[in-house]
Amino acid sequence: MGKWTSHAGMILGLLVFLGGGVPMEEGRVVSAAQPPDAQETADRDKILHSPRWRRMQESLAQWLEVQKIYTAAEVAQLKAGLKKQIAAMSATELADFLVDTEERLAVLLSDQAHEARLYLDVLNQRARRRLVAPDGQVPNVFKMSAGQLREELQKFRDKRAVQAQAYAQSRRAQQERVARRADLMKQQEEAREETRREDRERAIWERERAAERAAAEAARRGQAFSQYAPLNQRRQWYISPWGVFYY
Repeated sequence: MGKWTSHAGMILGLLVFLGGGVPMEEGRVVSAAQPPDAQETADRDKILHSPRWRRMQESLAQWLEVQKIYTAAEVAQLKAGLKKQIAAMSATELADFLVDTEERLAVLLSDQAHEARLYLDVLNQRARRRLVAPDGQVPNVFKMSAGQLREELQKFRDKRAVQAQAYAQSRRAQQERVARRADLMKQQEEAREETRREDRERAIWERERAAERAAAEAARRGQAFSQYAPLNQRRQWYISPWGVFYY
């Protein structure tokens, strides 16, 4: 019996040696794994050095270059916050962060977001700030889900549509006011021109009537005194500034 026990111990020792120190647990062999910290580090490094993570970083850099929400100081603060946040993540959290960030960036670099940036680009800094942070607090897009970002973009588009409609109505009302004012001025000018024309015609008519009366009066006087006028004397007639003939 002692010899059998000794041989069994030798066989068990040989198996342990060949297996690299693999322990037995409840009748099964447990593989020799790296320590938890080392395995976690390896899993993190695998994610951080993956092509997928690199593509996410490139998309993030592209968005930070074109975004119209944050100032340069806020971008630096955002980067520092992300770096600190990533450094504290486990491998599982990193994997979830990668998926979430890819979805966020897909929204932030979409055509709808590009349309919003084009509008923000024409505004000055103060107007842009009032629009993106009406309460004075700029939102952190990395604390929002892709669905929330899409919802905010839709709200922004709806708000722009209302503003565009209001602006178009205001513009039409202004154009109508300008057109009415121009029509009124034209009517007034036409009325003044008509008054001037009537005044000219009245003045001409009055001068003609005055000339006719003067001619009639001159004829009457000429007939009355022609018998006393010397035959060789020529009568000279004059006309006053008011159109009256006299001699």
